[in-house]
Amino acid sequence: MDTSFSPIEEIIRKLSREQLEGDGT
Repeated sequence: MDTSFSPIEEIIRKLSREQLEGDGT
């Protein structure tokens, strides 16, 4: 039962990855 923060975690992870990639350029 991990639907309490399933979409939120996905968004945060995507944002974190995009931010890391953007800062890495």
